Amino acid sequence: MLFKHLLSKEDAIFLLELINENLSCNGLVAMMRKLQCLIPYDFAICGKTVIGAAGKIKSYEICNISYPSEWIDLYIRKKYCMIDPIFKRALSQFGTQYWGNTYREIAPPKRFLSDARGFGIQNGYTGALKEHHSDIANFFSISGKSIEPNKRTELVLDIIGPHLDQSIHRFFKRTRECFLPSLSERERDVLSWSGQGKSSWDISVILGISERTVNFHVHNVMQKLGAVSRSQAVAIALHQGLINLE
Repeated sequence: MLFKHLLSKEDAIFLLELINENLSCNGLVAMMRKLQCLIPYDFAICGKTVIGAAGKIKSYEICNISYPSEWIDLYIRKKYCMIDPIFKRALSQFGTQYWGNTYREIAPPKRFLSDARGFGIQNGYTGALKEHHSDIANFFSISGKSIEPNKRTELVLDIIGPHLDQSIHRFFKRTRECFLPSLSERERDVLSWSGQGKSSWDISVILGISERTVNFHVHNVMQKLGAVSRSQAVAIALHQGLINLE
């Protein structure tokens, strides 16, 4: 009955086709642009974030669909994720929210609101879902002057949200896989032992190779990972899942 009252037959068919394409691993950008046929918006962005203790944002990555790049640069440079009530609520109360409703409860800082409106960013919806048994949450935001709160838009976002979540997950998984540097088995061994506090001499004894060879592998790994120290190389490799110290 809900579909009948809020979505036309054409809208329902289009939505089902969009979901089916997503199940077939259609691209995130293509999916977001097709969503624009159901919900006319001006700007869209998707991303993933790692949530720390007490909901603190540890890191985040974005896939900008159509937001002004200058606004994205400003948002990152001024660390607006720390004061943006939309982003903060999205990562504490998962689901879909209309910005105006959140702003009425939590007034955004004037400088943040002024900067956003300078780019024509005023009304919108943001949704987020947390990955199962993980500290990672995937999110999306759409914004536009014509976006107003209504049940039809919320229904579409509620239906497409879980599928969009999976599309975002696949997008960043593929991105990481495409850009992960290739480490040899010996390089991973040397890096793993370094992560456990072993010196080059210790590692040479453990692996049965010369200390000079150990340092050669360490140098190569640092170049591949863009690290300036051995400890930074270990941290990068751990973060990217190239080694495991457990």
